Amino acid sequence: MRDFIRNCIHWSVRETGGAGESAPAARRCLIFDSESVVRRVWVYPESWAELSEDQLWELMCGVAHVVVPPIEPHALPSVPDRPAMLLAAETTAHAQALLAHISLLRESNQRLREENFALRASCLAQRNEMRSIVETFAARMRVEGVAPEQAIVRIKGAVQGAVGVAIAADDLDAETMLHDAVSWGIAAYYAA
Repeated sequence: MRDFIRNCIHWSVRETGGAGESAPAARRCLIFDSESVVRRVWVYPESWAELSEDQLWELMCGVAHVVVPPIEPHALPSVPDRPAMLLAAETTAHAQALLAHISLLRESNQRLREENFALRASCLAQRNEMRSIVETFAARMRVEGVAPEQAIVRIKGAVQGAVGVAIAADDLDAETMLHDAVSWGIAAYYAA
């Protein structure tokens, strides 16, 4: 048995058939087996196990340049056109390479999804922390006797100072944050 990798696809090669097996399986052949494809090669050298990976690939694709001892013509199964076999092999290899690429993209997408989840959790934690700071600030202003209108101006000023660049760039999230901070401040001011 031999193993090799071609175009990111793992192939196992084994010889099967021979005496003691049923009539169709009695003839020896090589089986090329991957996760999604199985191929059978009928004409191959006895020393197939010593071939390089490139020679095994060519043998499987039907374009082998290895010396094969002559076999009686009646013993050969019908073989489709070599160009069609080659095209089929190339198409299969290309499809398998695409599947490997899709698998990599899927893994990358999963990592991005996990990063996005972590970023959202971090944003939520920071938003909650900002809310707590605004509420504490508003409650303190109420205790200190700052008028409600003046408290709103101070809250807006503090938040604009923190997210001012984003607000200047018409960032909708920054505007939403400013609006939320004022709402939190008003509620906390009157709750104090």
